Amino acid sequence: MWKTIFEFSKTIIIALIIALLITTFIKPTLVKGYSMYPTIEPYNYLIVNRIPYITGKPSHGDIIVFKAHVYSDTGEEKDLIKRIIGVEGDVIEIKDGVV
Repeated sequence: MWKTIFEFSKTIIIALIIALLITTFIKPTLVKGYSMYPTIEPYNYLIVNRIPYITGKPSHGDIIVFKAHVYSDTGEEKDLIKRIIGVEGDVIEIKDGVV
């Protein structure tokens, strides 16, 4: 009986560790708005890979998901999905509404 309990406990612990690793490095995200249309359609699901940014930095053209101080109607903090147009050291210029 103890062997069965031990095996069951071991399986649960391994499953929890795997779930923790997956949610740390990969994040499912639902796109709710039109700001990235037509690249990303509204109400599509994205699987966000966080691994490249653990050791590296975002570069031009990358699409990123980040928490911002923007809140939904329910008061929940929103994730924003945007494309990188400039990185540290770049000068971004907007003329007549065009970047």
